[in-house]
Amino acid sequence: MSSRRLLGVLALAFLVALGCAAESGAGGGGAAGVGGAAGTAGTAGAGAIGGTAGIGGSGGIGGGAAIGGVGGAGFGGVGGVAGMPDAGSGGNEGCESIESESPVERGAVDIIWIIDASCSMFDELMKVQMNLNAFATDIAAAGVDHRVVMITGFADPAAGTPLGADMSRYRYINANVDSWNAMPMLISTFPQYSSFLRPNAPTHVVVVTDDESNTPAATFKPMFEQQLGHPFFYHSIASESVNGGPCPCGVPFVCVGGMAGQNVATAPGLEHYALSDMTSGLKVSICVPDWSAVFGPLKDAVITSVPLPCSFVIPPPPTGVELDKDRVNFEYTGSSGTAMAWPRANQPQDCGTQIGWYYDDPAAPSTIELCPSGCDAVSGGGKISIVFGCEMPPIIVPE
Repeated sequence: MSSRRLLGVLALAFLVALGCAAESGAGGGGAAGVGGAAGTAGTAGAGAIGGTAGIGGSGGIGGGAAIGGVGGAGFGGVGGVAGMPDAGSGGNEGCESIESESPVERGAVDIIWIIDASCSMFDELMKVQMNLNAFATDIAAAGVDHRVVMITGFADPAAGTPLGADMSRYRYINANVDSWNAMPMLISTFPQYSSFLRPNAPTHVVVVTDDESNTPAATFKPMFEQQLGHPFFYHSIASESVNGGPCPCGVPFVCVGGMAGQNVATAPGLEHYALSDMTSGLKVSICVPDWSAVFGPLKDAVITSVPLPCSFVIPPPPTGVELDKDRVNFEYTGSSGTAMAWPRANQPQDCGTQIGWYYDDPAAPSTIELCPSGCDAVSGGGKISIVFGCEMPPIIVPE
């Protein structure tokens, strides 16, 4: 039997089997299906789905993910699935599937941007302005309840955008953030945004500066954790050290270093990078010319930090199609990057301490529910794949 899957960060795709007709006779060695092309940049939507391989064929090539502009990121393409080996008579050749989407309602996340407003930062400010609204839109499209705090001495980078107009999700704080004081400014301005943060939401701080911090990372970290009441992620868009000096930038007129006209950042942001290491944050060079390399990984880091739900609604199958509830796979991909198929329990009390899942109603299921240990396992975020029409792992045996 062949099946198709979609690993969704932005939504889950449920593949509903149409049923596999048993066919006799020897199967031929069909060629692999080829994945569709990536979606157009700036357009939300699903990547193309790869063709299904014939019997004995190899897996198809997946289509590329659409690049999200305003309106959200598209879904990654799905590769063709390898054909089943030739089983002779009685083989399962005619299995088809239909894709249907079910949104993932994740939890909350708070994101604090703090931007160095010194005169050498105009180019970087423009890059933030060009990407900020789409960044928030893509996070919202992933089902994440997000709030954004912006701290800078520049004019509001989100002014005139849907994000900037949404006071329930966005707060701008005008503060004298200079080359060296981003960390202490996060602490001194905290009373202005503390009520906007949620105590149980992961907190991501994004600093954008071409200079070094005058506060050591080891000094700032416990102070800010005490204010927040919990740990945080600190992402640094700053200069790495290049032979002991700052990174080279492409436009001398815009990216001015310590001496006017030099095409370098002002100083390596070593304390910022150190704090990112301490908090499992990202370290991104401020000198990269293409800031999709900044906002793409940052968006993914924010989304995957938000707990996944512990209950998933099963969409109704298309008209005339009967769902085979005994051919379901639930796969979870955590921080290791390896997808693990979880076994099913016949009833909630069978879960015990084992990681797995069960139906809300075994006779007529409408949702997939995670066992308590499974719910704990997804609390750190990750990716979910639910595929209908495949052989299941062994049923959980009660402890």
